[in-house]
Amino acid sequence: MSGASAADVLTRLGDKWKGLIERAADLERTGKAEPFRDRPRPGLVPDGERNHPEAGDLLNRLLRTYRGATLAEVFPGREVGLDGSTCYCIDSTSPMDLHMIGRDTARERLLADLRLLYGIGGRTQASLKEQGWATIGDLLRHPRHNGEAARFLAILETGDAGRLIEWIRRWLPASDPLAFYCSSFHPPGAMVVLDIETLGLSPDRPVILIGAARPAGDDIVVRQYLVRDIGEEAAVVKTFLSQVHSGSFLVTYNGKSFDVPYVRGRMAYYGIRGRLDVPHYDMLPFARRVWREQVADCRLVTLEKYLFATAREDDVPGDLVPAFYKTYQETGNVGPLVPIVAHNRQDLVTLARLFARLHEEWR
Repeated sequence: MSGASAADVLTRLGDKWKGLIERAADLERTGKAEPFRDRPRPGLVPDGERNHPEAGDLLNRLLRTYRGATLAEVFPGREVGLDGSTCYCIDSTSPMDLHMIGRDTARERLLADLRLLYGIGGRTQASLKEQGWATIGDLLRHPRHNGEAARFLAILETGDAGRLIEWIRRWLPASDPLAFYCSSFHPPGAMVVLDIETLGLSPDRPVILIGAARPAGDDIVVRQYLVRDIGEEAAVVKTFLSQVHSGSFLVTYNGKSFDVPYVRGRMAYYGIRGRLDVPHYDMLPFARRVWREQVADCRLVTLEKYLFATAREDDVPGDLVPAFYKTYQETGNVGPLVPIVAHNRQDLVTLARLFARLHEEWR
Protein backbone atom coordinates (compact mmCIF):
# COMPACT_ATOMS: atom_id res chain seq x y z
CA MET A 1 0.00 0.00 0.00
CA SER A 2 1.42 3.39 -0.89
CA GLY A 3 2.03 6.06 1.72
CA ALA A 4 -0.71 8.24 0.23
CA SER A 5 -3.34 5.48 0.21
CA ALA A 6 -2.43 4.47 3.78
CA ALA A 7 -2.92 8.04 4.90
CA ASP A 8 -6.29 8.15 3.13
CA VAL A 9 -7.42 4.97 4.88
CA LEU A 10 -6.35 6.31 8.28
CA THR A 11 -8.14 9.58 7.60
CA ARG A 12 -11.37 7.76 6.64
CA LEU A 13 -11.15 5.55 9.73
CA GLY A 14 -10.56 8.59 11.92
CA ASP A 15 -13.55 10.41 10.42
CA LYS A 16 -15.74 7.34 10.88
CA TRP A 17 -14.69 6.95 14.53
CA LYS A 18 -15.23 10.65 15.20
CA GLY A 19 -18.69 10.41 13.63
CA LEU A 20 -19.61 7.46 15.84
CA ILE A 21 -18.55 9.32 18.95
CA GLU A 22 -20.45 12.46 17.91
CA ARG A 23 -23.63 10.49 17.11
CA ALA A 24 -23.42 8.73 20.46
CA ALA A 25 -23.01 12.06 22.21
CA ASP A 26 -25.96 13.49 20.28
CA LEU A 27 -28.13 10.61 21.45
CA GLU A 28 -27.05 11.24 25.03
CA ARG A 29 -27.89 14.92 24.77
CA THR A 30 -31.19 14.63 22.91
CA GLY A 31 -32.49 11.11 23.51
CA LYS A 32 -35.92 10.86 25.15
CA ALA A 33 -36.05 9.28 28.57
CA GLU A 34 -38.19 6.22 29.14
CA PRO A 35 -41.28 6.56 31.34
CA PHE A 36 -40.46 7.18 34.97
CA ARG A 37 -40.05 4.14 37.19
CA ASP A 38 -39.50 3.89 40.93
CA ARG A 39 -37.19 0.89 40.74
CA PRO A 40 -34.04 0.43 38.67
CA ARG A 41 -34.03 -1.94 35.72
CA PRO A 42 -32.63 -5.40 36.41
CA GLY A 43 -28.91 -5.33 35.78
CA LEU A 44 -28.75 -1.52 35.97
CA VAL A 45 -25.86 -1.88 38.40
CA PRO A 46 -23.95 -4.47 36.37
CA ASP A 47 -21.10 -5.09 38.80
CA GLY A 48 -22.99 -4.12 41.91
CA GLU A 49 -24.03 -7.58 42.95
CA ARG A 50 -20.54 -8.94 42.42
CA ASN A 51 -18.27 -6.11 43.64
CA HIS A 52 -20.65 -4.04 45.79
CA PRO A 53 -23.49 -6.28 47.00
CA GLU A 54 -24.91 -3.45 49.11
CA ALA A 55 -25.26 -1.09 46.14
CA GLY A 56 -28.62 -2.44 44.97
CA ASP A 57 -30.12 -2.06 48.45
CA LEU A 58 -28.78 1.48 48.73
CA LEU A 59 -30.17 2.42 45.33
CA ASN A 60 -33.63 1.07 46.07
CA ARG A 61 -33.66 2.74 49.49
CA LEU A 62 -32.77 6.09 47.89
CA LEU A 63 -35.53 5.70 45.33
CA ARG A 64 -38.08 5.03 48.08
CA THR A 65 -36.85 7.83 50.35
CA TYR A 66 -36.81 10.56 47.71
CA ARG A 67 -39.83 9.53 45.67
CA GLY A 68 -41.67 12.67 44.60
CA ALA A 69 -39.00 15.07 45.92
CA THR A 70 -37.74 17.82 43.64
CA LEU A 71 -34.12 18.64 42.96
CA ALA A 72 -34.46 22.01 44.70
CA GLU A 73 -35.93 20.36 47.81
CA VAL A 74 -33.10 17.86 48.10
CA PHE A 75 -30.30 20.19 46.98
CA PRO A 76 -31.14 23.85 47.65
CA GLY A 77 -29.25 25.71 44.95
CA ARG A 78 -29.48 28.18 42.10
CA GLU A 79 -29.40 28.43 38.33
CA VAL A 80 -26.06 29.59 36.97
CA GLY A 81 -24.63 29.76 33.51
CA LEU A 82 -22.94 31.66 30.73
CA ASP A 83 -23.81 32.55 27.14
CA GLY A 84 -27.46 31.69 27.61
CA SER A 85 -26.88 28.11 28.83
CA THR A 86 -27.54 27.14 32.43
CA CYS A 87 -26.80 24.44 34.96
CA TYR A 88 -27.50 23.92 38.65
CA CYS A 89 -25.12 25.09 41.36
CA ILE A 90 -25.18 23.66 44.89
CA ASP A 91 -23.39 25.81 47.50
CA SER A 92 -22.23 24.72 50.94
CA THR A 93 -19.61 25.64 53.52
CA SER A 94 -17.51 23.75 56.04
CA PRO A 95 -15.08 25.03 58.68
CA MET A 96 -11.42 24.79 57.78
CA ASP A 97 -8.33 26.07 59.53
CA LEU A 98 -5.78 26.94 56.85
CA HIS A 99 -2.43 28.29 58.01
CA MET A 100 -0.05 28.07 55.12
CA ILE A 101 3.72 28.01 55.40
CA GLY A 102 4.91 31.61 55.26
CA ARG A 103 6.31 32.91 52.00
CA ASP A 104 9.60 33.87 53.67
CA THR A 105 9.97 30.39 55.14
CA ALA A 106 9.27 28.80 51.77
CA ARG A 107 11.85 31.10 50.16
CA GLU A 108 14.48 30.11 52.75
CA ARG A 109 13.81 26.41 52.16
CA LEU A 110 14.26 26.82 48.42
CA LEU A 111 17.45 28.83 48.77
CA ALA A 112 18.93 26.25 51.14
CA ASP A 113 18.68 23.39 48.63
CA LEU A 114 21.64 23.62 46.28
CA ARG A 115 20.39 20.59 44.32
CA LEU A 116 18.11 22.98 42.44
CA LEU A 117 21.06 24.01 40.32
CA TYR A 118 22.39 22.08 37.35
CA GLY A 119 25.38 19.89 38.19
CA ILE A 120 24.71 19.72 41.93
CA GLY A 121 23.60 16.42 43.40
CA GLY A 122 23.48 15.22 46.97
CA ARG A 123 27.21 14.65 47.35
CA THR A 124 28.18 17.90 45.65
CA GLN A 125 25.73 19.80 47.85
CA ALA A 126 27.26 18.30 51.00
CA SER A 127 30.75 19.20 49.80
CA LEU A 128 29.76 22.77 48.91
CA LYS A 129 28.10 23.30 52.28
CA GLU A 130 31.18 22.03 54.07
CA GLN A 131 33.12 24.69 52.19
CA GLY A 132 30.71 27.42 53.39
CA TRP A 133 28.36 27.73 50.41
CA ALA A 134 25.18 27.58 52.50
CA THR A 135 22.59 28.92 50.06
CA ILE A 136 21.98 29.42 46.38
CA GLY A 137 22.49 33.12 47.03
CA ASP A 138 26.00 32.40 48.24
CA LEU A 139 26.73 30.65 44.95
CA LEU A 140 26.44 33.94 43.09
CA ARG A 141 30.15 34.24 43.96
CA HIS A 142 31.02 30.71 42.91
CA PRO A 143 33.18 30.46 39.77
CA ARG A 144 31.24 27.52 38.32
CA HIS A 145 27.67 27.77 39.65
CA ASN A 146 27.17 31.56 39.67
CA GLY A 147 25.31 31.71 36.35
CA GLU A 148 22.79 29.02 37.23
CA ALA A 149 22.33 30.58 40.69
CA ALA A 150 21.57 33.96 39.11
CA ARG A 151 18.96 32.42 36.79
CA PHE A 152 17.19 30.66 39.65
CA LEU A 153 17.23 33.76 41.87
CA ALA A 154 15.71 35.85 39.08
CA ILE A 155 12.71 33.48 38.97
CA LEU A 156 12.48 33.30 42.76
CA GLU A 157 12.31 37.09 43.02
CA THR A 158 9.30 37.18 40.71
CA GLY A 159 7.39 34.85 43.05
CA ASP A 160 6.02 33.05 39.97
CA ALA A 161 5.01 29.72 41.50
CA GLY A 162 4.38 28.08 38.15
CA ARG A 163 7.89 28.76 36.88
CA LEU A 164 9.38 27.73 40.23
CA ILE A 165 7.53 24.40 40.11
CA GLU A 166 8.81 23.77 36.59
CA TRP A 167 12.36 24.51 37.72
CA ILE A 168 12.12 22.28 40.80
CA ARG A 169 10.71 19.35 38.87
CA ARG A 170 13.67 19.37 36.51
CA TRP A 171 15.83 18.04 39.31
CA LEU A 172 13.57 16.65 42.02
CA PRO A 173 10.61 14.23 42.09
CA ALA A 174 7.02 15.47 42.02
CA SER A 175 6.61 14.48 45.68
CA ASP A 176 9.47 16.65 46.95
CA PRO A 177 8.36 19.14 49.63
CA LEU A 178 10.04 21.98 47.74
CA ALA A 179 7.39 21.73 45.03
CA PHE A 180 4.70 21.95 47.69
CA TYR A 181 6.37 24.99 49.31
CA CYS A 182 5.64 26.89 46.11
CA SER A 183 1.97 27.01 47.13
CA SER A 184 3.03 29.57 49.74
CA PHE A 185 3.71 32.06 46.96
CA HIS A 186 -0.05 32.27 46.30
CA PRO A 187 -2.64 34.05 48.43
CA PRO A 188 -4.90 31.41 50.07
CA GLY A 189 -7.98 32.80 48.34
CA ALA A 190 -6.50 31.88 44.96
CA MET A 191 -6.86 28.17 45.70
CA VAL A 192 -9.37 26.16 43.67
CA VAL A 193 -9.88 22.60 44.88
CA LEU A 194 -11.15 20.49 41.97
CA ASP A 195 -12.89 17.12 41.85
CA ILE A 196 -15.10 15.74 39.09
CA GLU A 197 -17.60 12.92 38.65
CA THR A 198 -18.01 11.32 35.24
CA LEU A 199 -19.96 8.65 33.41
CA GLY A 200 -16.88 6.49 33.08
CA LEU A 201 -13.12 6.64 32.80
CA SER A 202 -12.98 7.04 29.02
CA PRO A 203 -12.53 10.74 28.12
CA ASP A 204 -15.37 10.58 25.58
CA ARG A 205 -17.88 10.07 28.42
CA PRO A 206 -19.63 13.14 29.83
CA VAL A 207 -18.80 14.94 33.06
CA ILE A 208 -21.87 14.99 35.30
CA LEU A 209 -20.59 17.01 38.25
CA ILE A 210 -17.71 19.43 38.73
CA GLY A 211 -16.94 20.41 42.30
CA ALA A 212 -14.82 23.46 43.07
CA ALA A 213 -13.96 24.72 46.54
CA ARG A 214 -12.00 27.68 47.81
CA PRO A 215 -11.18 29.09 51.26
CA ALA A 216 -13.06 32.08 52.63
CA GLY A 217 -12.02 33.18 56.09
CA ASP A 218 -12.28 30.20 58.42
CA ASP A 219 -14.42 28.22 55.98
CA ILE A 220 -14.08 26.27 52.79
CA VAL A 221 -16.81 27.24 50.32
CA VAL A 222 -17.91 24.41 48.04
CA ARG A 223 -19.65 24.97 44.71
CA GLN A 224 -20.87 21.94 42.80
CA TYR A 225 -21.98 22.36 39.21
CA LEU A 226 -24.49 19.63 38.41
CA VAL A 227 -25.47 18.33 34.98
CA ARG A 228 -29.20 17.78 35.34
CA ASP A 229 -29.33 16.33 31.84
CA ILE A 230 -26.50 15.70 29.42
CA GLY A 231 -27.38 18.79 27.42
CA GLU A 232 -26.09 20.91 30.31
CA GLU A 233 -22.57 19.50 30.31
CA ALA A 234 -21.11 22.35 28.25
CA ALA A 235 -22.67 24.90 30.63
CA VAL A 236 -21.13 23.09 33.62
CA VAL A 237 -17.68 23.13 32.04
CA LYS A 238 -17.95 26.80 31.05
CA THR A 239 -19.23 27.89 34.45
CA PHE A 240 -16.47 26.06 36.28
CA LEU A 241 -13.81 27.56 34.02
CA SER A 242 -15.12 31.04 34.80
CA GLN A 243 -13.93 30.46 38.39
CA VAL A 244 -10.32 29.80 37.34
CA HIS A 245 -8.26 32.94 36.70
CA SER A 246 -4.66 33.70 35.85
CA GLY A 247 -3.85 34.09 39.56
CA SER A 248 -5.55 30.83 40.60
CA PHE A 249 -3.91 27.56 41.54
CA LEU A 250 -5.45 24.10 41.49
CA VAL A 251 -5.43 21.47 44.22
CA THR A 252 -6.46 17.96 43.20
CA TYR A 253 -5.99 14.32 44.11
CA ASN A 254 -4.59 12.43 41.13
CA GLY A 255 -5.82 15.39 39.11
CA LYS A 256 -2.78 15.54 36.85
CA SER A 257 -3.64 12.11 35.52
CA PHE A 258 -7.44 12.33 35.60
CA ASP A 259 -9.42 15.44 36.49
CA VAL A 260 -7.55 18.11 34.54
CA PRO A 261 -6.94 16.07 31.35
CA TYR A 262 -10.58 14.96 31.48
CA VAL A 263 -11.90 18.52 31.71
CA ARG A 264 -9.55 19.56 28.90
CA GLY A 265 -10.97 16.76 26.78
CA ARG A 266 -14.54 17.97 27.35
CA MET A 267 -13.44 21.53 26.55
CA ALA A 268 -12.02 20.30 23.25
CA TYR A 269 -15.18 18.32 22.50
CA TYR A 270 -17.40 21.39 22.84
CA GLY A 271 -14.87 23.89 21.52
CA ILE A 272 -14.81 25.73 24.85
CA ARG A 273 -12.00 28.13 25.54
CA GLY A 274 -10.60 28.50 29.02
CA ARG A 275 -7.44 28.16 30.99
CA LEU A 276 -6.31 25.35 33.19
CA ASP A 277 -2.62 26.11 32.70
CA VAL A 278 -2.29 27.47 36.23
CA PRO A 279 0.00 26.09 38.96
CA HIS A 280 -1.30 22.69 39.97
CA TYR A 281 -0.66 20.82 43.23
CA ASP A 282 -1.62 17.19 42.86
CA MET A 283 -1.74 15.97 46.45
CA LEU A 284 -1.39 12.26 45.70
CA PRO A 285 2.45 12.19 45.36
CA PHE A 286 2.86 14.35 48.47
CA ALA A 287 0.46 12.16 50.47
CA ARG A 288 2.29 9.01 49.44
CA ARG A 289 5.59 10.52 50.51
CA VAL A 290 4.33 11.40 54.00
CA TRP A 291 1.83 8.67 54.92
CA ARG A 292 2.45 5.58 52.80
CA GLU A 293 4.12 3.80 55.74
CA GLN A 294 1.19 4.52 58.08
CA VAL A 295 -1.78 3.46 55.93
CA ALA A 296 -2.70 0.42 53.88
CA ASP A 297 -3.16 2.57 50.78
CA CYS A 298 -3.20 6.25 49.95
CA ARG A 299 -6.74 6.47 48.65
CA LEU A 300 -8.36 9.72 49.74
CA VAL A 301 -11.03 7.95 51.82
CA THR A 302 -8.30 5.96 53.60
CA LEU A 303 -6.34 9.08 54.51
CA GLU A 304 -9.57 10.79 55.52
CA LYS A 305 -10.28 8.08 58.07
CA TYR A 306 -6.67 7.91 59.30
CA LEU A 307 -6.01 11.66 59.59
CA PHE A 308 -9.43 13.09 60.41
CA ALA A 309 -11.31 10.13 61.93
CA THR A 310 -14.05 10.54 59.33
CA ALA A 311 -16.05 7.55 58.11
CA ARG A 312 -18.49 7.86 55.23
CA GLU A 313 -21.97 6.39 55.27
CA ASP A 314 -23.91 5.34 52.16
CA ASP A 315 -20.95 6.28 49.99
CA VAL A 316 -21.29 5.29 46.36
CA PRO A 317 -18.18 3.63 44.89
CA GLY A 318 -16.73 5.55 41.96
CA ASP A 319 -17.32 2.72 39.49
CA LEU A 320 -21.06 2.82 40.28
CA VAL A 321 -21.54 6.56 39.75
CA PRO A 322 -22.59 6.04 36.10
CA ALA A 323 -25.26 3.50 37.07
CA PHE A 324 -26.66 5.70 39.84
CA TYR A 325 -26.75 8.73 37.55
CA LYS A 326 -28.46 6.79 34.77
CA THR A 327 -31.09 5.65 37.25
CA TYR A 328 -31.75 9.30 38.06
CA GLN A 329 -32.06 10.06 34.33
CA GLU A 330 -34.41 7.18 33.66
CA THR A 331 -36.67 7.51 36.69
CA GLY A 332 -36.61 11.25 37.36
CA ASN A 333 -36.05 10.37 41.01
CA VAL A 334 -33.27 12.55 42.51
CA GLY A 335 -32.41 9.96 45.18
CA PRO A 336 -29.55 8.36 43.24
CA LEU A 337 -27.90 11.77 42.97
CA VAL A 338 -27.67 12.12 46.75
CA PRO A 339 -24.61 9.90 47.34
CA ILE A 340 -22.90 11.24 44.19
CA VAL A 341 -23.19 14.83 45.33
CA ALA A 342 -22.27 13.91 48.91
CA HIS A 343 -19.23 11.91 47.76
CA ASN A 344 -17.97 14.77 45.60
CA ARG A 345 -18.50 17.32 48.35
CA GLN A 346 -16.69 15.19 50.93
CA ASP A 347 -13.78 14.66 48.55
CA LEU A 348 -13.43 18.43 48.17
CA VAL A 349 -13.58 19.12 51.90
CA THR A 350 -11.12 16.32 52.70
CA LEU A 351 -8.76 17.47 49.97
CA ALA A 352 -8.76 21.04 51.33
CA ARG A 353 -8.08 19.71 54.83
CA LEU A 354 -5.30 17.50 53.48
CA PHE A 355 -3.70 20.54 51.83
CA ALA A 356 -3.84 22.36 55.18
CA ARG A 357 -2.49 19.31 57.00
CA LEU A 358 0.55 19.12 54.73
CA HIS A 359 1.32 22.75 55.49
CA GLU A 360 1.38 21.74 59.16
CA GLU A 361 3.55 18.68 58.49
CA TRP A 362 6.14 20.58 56.48
CA ARG A 363 5.99 23.92 58.30
